[in-house]
Amino acid sequence: MSDIRLVDEADADLVLYVSNQSFTDSPVSIQIAIDGVQLVDQTFAIEGGT
Repeated sequence: MSDIRLVDEADADLVLYVSNQSFTDSPVSIQIAIDGVQLVDQTFAIEGGT
């Protein structure tokens, strides 16, 4: 298993885009793990929109 590395998008094996699409629930807690490796454990607030 390799460590998580932050690299330029052109060199990335995985590019992950996360967006809070809710206009009523802010912030939203999102946790993402792939093969047991925690990639994201963060809250996302509503940004932009109308």
